[in-house]
Amino acid sequence: MNAIFHPEADTEFQEAIEYYQAESAGLGVRFYREVMATVARVEGHPKAWPRLRGLVRKCVVPGFPFKLLYTIEPERLHVVAVMHGKRQPDYSDNVSGRT
Repeated sequence: MNAIFHPEADTEFQEAIEYYQAESAGLGVRFYREVMATVARVEGHPKAWPRLRGLVRKCVVPGFPFKLLYTIEPERLHVVAVMHGKRQPDYSDNVSGRT
């Protein structure tokens, strides 16, 4: 099962890469690799992670304070957010509508 990123999730992902790269050379690349490895794990076992709200599931990105929020669709995974762990509590409510 292949994953696609919602445009807003892709923007969040790109902004986080840029932030980490500006913080320390190579950190943005490391973040990118960890997110993509997390996507690959989720693609292999999409139902292994808990539901956050409704059909939206969450998977922690190792080594970073981020979670992938995704839904399982018949032929693909839909990454609806690359969420920083310290966002506002209602953030997950807002991403439910991205599917």
